[in-house]
Amino acid sequence: MVGPHATLSARYESAFFRQIVLAQLGTALAAVTAVFIAVIWVGSGFLSLYGLFLATTVAWAINSLNYWVSDILVSHWTWDRTVNAALDQFGVFLALFFHRLVGVRRPAVERALWTFSTLALAAALLTPRAGFADAMIVTHVAITVIGAYVTVLSFTHRHALTRLEARVYLGAWTAQLLFSAHDLGIQLGLWRGVGYTIPYTVSCMMLAFGTTLALRFVRTLREARALTELLEVRVHEREEELSRQFERSRELERRDILGRERQRLMREMHDGLGGQLMSSLAVAEAAGDPDQEVVTALRDSLEELRLVILSLDPGLAEVAPLLAALRARLEPALQRRGVRFRWRVADAPTPHRFGPEQLLHVLRLVQEAITNAVRHASPQTIEVATAVEDGVLVITVRDDGHGFPPSPRRGRGLGNMERRAQELGAPLGVRSGADGTTVELRLTLE
Repeated sequence: MVGPHATLSARYESAFFRQIVLAQLGTALAAVTAVFIAVIWVGSGFLSLYGLFLATTVAWAINSLNYWVSDILVSHWTWDRTVNAALDQFGVFLALFFHRLVGVRRPAVERALWTFSTLALAAALLTPRAGFADAMIVTHVAITVIGAYVTVLSFTHRHALTRLEARVYLGAWTAQLLFSAHDLGIQLGLWRGVGYTIPYTVSCMMLAFGTTLALRFVRTLREARALTELLEVRVHEREEELSRQFERSRELERRDILGRERQRLMREMHDGLGGQLMSSLAVAEAAGDPDQEVVTALRDSLEELRLVILSLDPGLAEVAPLLAALRARLEPALQRRGVRFRWRVADAPTPHRFGPEQLLHVLRLVQEAITNAVRHASPQTIEVATAVEDGVLVITVRDDGHGFPPSPRRGRGLGNMERRAQELGAPLGVRSGADGTTVELRLTLE
């Protein structure tokens, strides 16, 4: 356009803003994005995805130097060759970057891209001046084809992207392809157009790509953090499981040690003290006129020793078999005294908190109740019964003796029974009347 300055200045300012300022802004934003992506590239351990995008941005920045530099420091031809070479490399790096972005593995295509990159660089740097423009038109046509290829790729592989990424990239590639065709038409002299548009189009496209890459990196960091937290939870759970296993191992070891010690004590009492009592009983019974009180005392002592050994037997770790073993020990002695022994033990589960000490208390309580009945009530029948009522094991010892007065003198037997019941944390009920005495122990099964 030719005319007065006042008439053309407004149009000039509009064209300058459209073709120069917008391109400068886009290039500046792309450069800032490149710095950010460079930091991410280093932080990601030099992941090729971010490295290729950085190379793409640097190539575009070199191609866009015309919008920032007024006085070049090298010859015109050196400058022109450098800028055009950067444009060709930009197209190659962008295609390789998009391969990594959507997870495409096409070795043959990538070899072709690298081959074109090498040939385009040689053409830009070595083509004589006379054929330089034609050579650049050929390489720029190839870049347009590469852009079309990547546009198709962004559509066919959109499932590999998030919805936002797919829309941004497809829109950016389509716009870049249209504007590339527009600018190529200007170069080929097909039309005048509205001026070169690819500079700020590509800059905005690079900014969009960089933003979505940054969002992807942030998302990856969040996923890594969540995975780390999950791993910490799993490690903590594993540590707790190992700790529980260690405690179980220690408990088993402790039980094994206690079991061996109980076995040793049982052997010592059976072979040592038990043998002495048996020998003494044999001597007392072999005498011409044996003292029945001494014989009875020795028999009772022997039965007491057998009960102690019985309580130490690791094979008797439940209430039912322990009571059955007690019956086997006591029933013959009661029959010798003329007392009938009635056994009604059917359901007798063991409270889960019971160990050898608690089982010994139960054994002693039942034994003491039977012994008291024999010594003080002169019964004809003694009954041992069990039942489960609302999560409580009830052990009952009944006799049909003459009972005891309403306010009896408390002896050691009843006191011992009450202390053992307190150790068990179980209520002990004792009822006596003319028809006999009932002792009831209530053990919570929980």
